[in-house]
Amino acid sequence: WIEVTSGGIEHNAFTINPEDTAEVSLSWNNPATDLDLCLFDMQVATTGGPPTLIVCTENPQGSGEPATELLELSNKTGAAHRYGYGLVRRSGPQTTYETRTWGTGPLTHANPAASIGVPGNMADVITVGAVAWDTGRLQPYSAWGPNHMGDRKPEVVGPDETATSGWVGADNTGTSYAAPHVAGLVALMLGAAPEMSPSQVKSRITDRASLAETPDYKHGWGVAQLGNLPSAITAIRGHWAEVAIDWAFTGGITDGCPTLKELTCPDLAVTRDEMFTFLQRLGSATS
Repeated sequence: WIEVTSGGIEHNAFTINPEDTAEVSLSWNNPATDLDLCLFDMQVATTGGPPTLIVCTENPQGSGEPATELLELSNKTGAAHRYGYGLVRRSGPQTTYETRTWGTGPLTHANPAASIGVPGNMADVITVGAVAWDTGRLQPYSAWGPNHMGDRKPEVVGPDETATSGWVGADNTGTSYAAPHVAGLVALMLGAAPEMSPSQVKSRITDRASLAETPDYKHGWGVAQLGNLPSAITAIRGHWAEVAIDWAFTGGITDGCPTLKELTCPDLAVTRDEMFTFLQRLGSATS
């Protein structure tokens, strides 16, 4: 779980199971700033009292020292227990920071604005969030944009909880399962038009996504797709592979290859009906 935000003091709660040990790390961008990481017992806070301070780091920073802190915490209460972390800015300018936890349950605030970490926050990459395959709802672990430069992130979202060639089942969760869908779309596009530049590929993906006209900082430009074209898209069409891809999304899958005007697909090692049977078998395994 990653949280990224800016400056100030903030609390974020999590659960540690009995006898487990967790780690909380803190890093920030500006070496002229001195931040301290503090851990709290949040169980008291649930009854109306303030969180109880357990420990704070006291390492001096702000004069070129490494802008990092790390604390370890063990739960010896005999039951699942609520803890939390907080940050204190001792000196220096406000800065963007990142906290990570290991060995804990989900953070209360796991995905605030600008929660996409490296390398997904880089401007030139295609960043992919995750939505549930059956409902299309954004998954709670899918991080939000923008990045630290204000660029809209993620670019698109894809489905997770899906079957892959290696794993089958609803436990296939995370953006690691959503990103390959978009990578596959990019591979199909480059197979049809290998001369496309990275920026053209990104524009093509975002211009055709489900929220192309109304992007936001959670879904980006929406669910990546190739069949539904916004009204603004009029160029770069005609290759048989792209026509076949659009047909597959809009017309369904039938035996053989589609023929649209003078365009048709060549003979393939795996026919379309064989591919459909394979996908159907995987789909039934996940239901």
